[in-house]
Amino acid sequence: MRQNEQRLAWSKAGPALGEYDYYLRGLSLYLRFSVPDVLRARAVWQEGLERFPASALLRIKLAWSHLYLVMNGASTDPRDDIARAWRFAREVAAADSLSPIATWALHWLMAFLLQWHDSDFVHSVAEARAAVALVPYDALSRNDLSWILANAGLGEEAVAWARAGLEHDPNGPAWFRSNLAWALYIAGRYQEALDTLGEDGKDFVGMLAATYVRLGRVDQARALVAAHLKAGGKDTVAQEAVYPLAEPHRTAYLDALRVAGLPER
Repeated sequence: MRQNEQRLAWSKAGPALGEYDYYLRGLSLYLRFSVPDVLRARAVWQEGLERFPASALLRIKLAWSHLYLVMNGASTDPRDDIARAWRFAREVAAADSLSPIATWALHWLMAFLLQWHDSDFVHSVAEARAAVALVPYDALSRNDLSWILANAGLGEEAVAWARAGLEHDPNGPAWFRSNLAWALYIAGRYQEALDTLGEDGKDFVGMLAATYVRLGRVDQARALVAAHLKAGGKDTVAQEAVYPLAEPHRTAYLDALRVAGLPER
């Protein structure tokens, strides 16, 4: 249904485009999950906002276009991108009334922004639960928001959410499985986390190395990190420390990376 709506949105001529058409056009690009496509999606949503300046939905998606760059290490100015995303979100929150889809999308966005902007895990989790309560069977949001629960230290609940996303969309993005692995790691289920990462593990060197350390396989963790760095990897403990994570998990995770030999900076 979503794909059909997106095709219809792209089939329309410029003057016939409505607010929701701009939303769908940008979404079809954003869901490719690459930096160039996210920037193309931003341009679509920005054009839509110029035509529909009161649009809450387009503001929410523009906020995501900034946050995506930060979360994927592609922002040239993370503080500015987070600040821009926050401003868009506050503008939406100040609106007199929101459509059901905008309400849901705002809860989803705020779950992430409250962690990135304020390290506020309590209210972030509340926003995540509000989003899931509104649309409980959406695989993308349920799995995505499992990351929020895991960061807040709610490992077992995060595992359940990540698995629910996979069950409803087993052919979803690769990060569906990495989110499950992260939830399992936070829950202390390290062997399951390792089994879940599988062949994709080398795309998540930090998580894989920390998992090896927790399993007592320090030599393997150090070999993994050494090979990654030799191949040109630029990961550091400082970069990993940027991601929101509640204590005591944050300190334990960063210490595991140090044991694995990841450079401090």
